[in-house]
Amino acid sequence: MSPLVWLAMPLLALVAAVAWGGWAARPRGPADPLDSVAAHHRFVAALERSRQDPPDPRSRRRTFGRRT
Repeated sequence: MSPLVWLAMPLLALVAAVAWGGWAARPRGPADPLDSVAAHHRFVAALERSRQDPPDPRSRRRTFGRRT
């Protein structure tokens, strides 16, 4: 009986993986246009922020675990 259990475990894992793959690949409905536009605006704003000059690293005081 024990060998059957050990042989069944990979088969159950395979069935679970196939079921999850089928669920993950399911067709989804169309996205809400307002959410998509808002996400695009957030993306563009993040790109614009990354184009700015980074702050001078010497301007911040680092404590490295010391309490001041």
